[in-house]
Amino acid sequence: MTYADVGVSLDPRAPLPPGWGASTCRVRAGAPAPEVFAAARAAVEDWAAHRAARVHLEPPRPPLREGGLVAVTAGARLGCVVALCRIVQVLDEADRFGFAYGTLPLHPEVGEECFLVTREPDGVWVFVRSASKAVAVPARLAPPLARLVIAGYVRAYAYGLARDVRRRLGDSSSGRISG
Repeated sequence: MTYADVGVSLDPRAPLPPGWGASTCRVRAGAPAPEVFAAARAAVEDWAAHRAARVHLEPPRPPLREGGLVAVTAGARLGCVVALCRIVQVLDEADRFGFAYGTLPLHPEVGEECFLVTREPDGVWVFVRSASKAVAVPARLAPPLARLVIAGYVRAYAYGLARDVRRRLGDSSSGRISG
């Protein structure tokens, strides 16, 4: 790992290391029903967030196990960014499921992202958080722009997961997804 604070993305109350920033998005995916939580869990296991954000994975659907490796490729007009990550934690609880992966050497950032679904009294929620610091030269030259790009991906991940939950439930007419 390229950082010491493994698990930092999973707790929004945890202090970030110096120089790091965080982007977070929390979206209600549906009612607190067991079938909604099951669909949300399946969406996370299927890496639906990444497909929604048009991010490519290698392998295409990595198994969710701690220590597992994944290459994340994000396209750009002037090329693409390849980021190597390791799954650092998998949460599998009665009302909470998800995982976090962290950066490995040669990643343009140092940090971690988490993808969680929770069942709470008011609904099933999707939570995505990126906690990181830029290390690639272009991102270090324009930190506000880098944070803006990361925030865009975090939103795309979260809203994409929520849409996938509704698709799995056959609910395409339920209106706007709340965030």
